[in-house]
Amino acid sequence: MFAELGPFDPTLRHTEEVDYGYRLSQRYQLRLTSAVRGRHDHDHKLVPLLRKLFHRGRMRVPLYAQARRFAKGFETANRAYGSVAALLALVTVPLPVLFGPLAAVVPALLLAASVGCDAGMYRFVLRWRGPVFLLYFGVLQFAVNVTIAASVAVGVAQWVVSRRFRGTYGVTELSAA
Repeated sequence: MFAELGPFDPTLRHTEEVDYGYRLSQRYQLRLTSAVRGRHDHDHKLVPLLRKLFHRGRMRVPLYAQARRFAKGFETANRAYGSVAALLALVTVPLPVLFGPLAAVVPALLLAASVGCDAGMYRFVLRWRGPVFLLYFGVLQFAVNVTIAASVAVGVAQWVVSRRFRGTYGVTELSAA
C-alpha cells in the first residue's frame, strides 16, 4: 500500500498521518480494532496534548474543505456538536453578570449538551473508573472539546483569509492507478 499511495507528505508538520489516512481510505476499507494499541510519549502531559489537538484541528479544515467530507471513525457529528457546545458554554459564562442570574441557564445547558454528546464515553468511564475519576475525566474532556472547537474556528478563519492555507493539501482524491 505504501508503494501504491506514496510516502507521507513531509510538508505537513502536524497532520501527515491525517492526510495519509485520508488517502488510504480512498482505496481501502479501514477497520478500528482494540487488538493493536500504541502510546505516544508526550500524550500524558496536558499542555502538549492540547497543543497537538489544536494544531490537528486547525489543519483538518483545509483537508475537509477540499475533500467536501469529514473523516470516518472518531470524528462523528456528536463529537463535533459536543466540542462546539463546550466552547459556547465557556463563552457564555459571563452572561449572568450581564443579564442576571437566570442567564446562568445558558452555559449550564450548553455544558449539559456537551456532556450529552459524549454520553457513551462518560458512561464507560463511570463504569470502569468510578465517579471520582469521572469528574477528573469530565474536566479534561471539557478542555479537549474547547480546544478542538477553538482550533476549528481558527482554522476556518485562516482558510477564509489565506489562499496558501486553503492549498495545504495537494491531491485529496487518488486517481485510478
